[in-house]
Amino acid sequence: MALSASEPFDPARFIRVVDYAKRTSADTSGVHYTDAADPSLSEAAVKAADIPAGGRKTVLYYGTVGGQPLSPVPLTITRSTVDPPTITGQHAIQNVSTSADPGTAITATAGNVIESTTTFRLTTLAAQTSLSNTQVRLSLPANVTFVPNSLTINGEPDATAVTAAGVDRPLGHILSAAGDHVTITYRYTIAPEASGELSVPGAALTSTVTYPSTVTPPDGPLMVTANPATINIAAGAPQLTKVPTQIDFGDHSYAKLPKTFTGQPNDPQVLVSDPQGSQWQLMAATNATGLAIGAHGLSATPQHLYSHDGRAGTIDVNANAALGPFTWRLTRPDVTATTTATITWSIVVGP
Repeated sequence: MALSASEPFDPARFIRVVDYAKRTSADTSGVHYTDAADPSLSEAAVKAADIPAGGRKTVLYYGTVGGQPLSPVPLTITRSTVDPPTITGQHAIQNVSTSADPGTAITATAGNVIESTTTFRLTTLAAQTSLSNTQVRLSLPANVTFVPNSLTINGEPDATAVTAAGVDRPLGHILSAAGDHVTITYRYTIAPEASGELSVPGAALTSTVTYPSTVTPPDGPLMVTANPATINIAAGAPQLTKVPTQIDFGDHSYAKLPKTFTGQPNDPQVLVSDPQGSQWQLMAATNATGLAIGAHGLSATPQHLYSHDGRAGTIDVNANAALGPFTWRLTRPDVTATTTATITWSIVVGP
């Protein structure tokens, strides 16, 4: 008789397979069983799970039915299935911008960088059973941007970009024996428009399980999904999300000085994220003599460029203030070797 891995022994099996004195009653209240090889074992100690994959155990049924004693009758049980592998998945996230402790529910503000860490561990693997085609699906929550080249698998860099739609990464034979584990980390940045609570999906692992030829395998691949997490987006202080840092003035002849040149920034846009809406001042400083933004001359001391009126959201300072061209007035010939300048930007909260 075949018995699955999770199916218990049942005295009713005695009724179904043994013709004892032509009885047809399904009453098995008087029937008991023990291990035929060790009659001293109690019924509780005789378990189907103790039978190895494809193995057999003979169970001795005995007792009385209708007040009549039964001669001990052996029944041989063949285990037809084997327990599938057991894999656990643990997922935690950490706000690395604030160095807060990792967890499954954290807080963040726009612009913060979050690190996701998931560990899958192979805890049990039955004899003659193996895993193949193991892969993990990784995905991003809404309103975040993946940090390029931040993905690692067991500490090894992986150039794959994680997306909101999800990407599959093969794991090879990392999980091949009980106790093996794989840890996957990657980072993403909270977008300026993010608000409320972000739901962070857990990574999903799939694997093909090969069972011994003597057992009947379960249908489909093994699937394990790590726990999800949440990020509570708090209304934070205004912060710069995009600024031009280096200004290129090109190559020119400095035979006739003084002379003013117009420079090209690497990205002319100035964006400020202001989730809660507050008053603030945009400031800029430089270590280059003669640098200006429109009518605003810059120096090593931060200079005021723009005052914000308290509206919330993403503020395009260029559109609101028309900062004007970047210019550099050269007055001395000994600066001819330098054609670039760098600006340091800052936000001062208040009117």
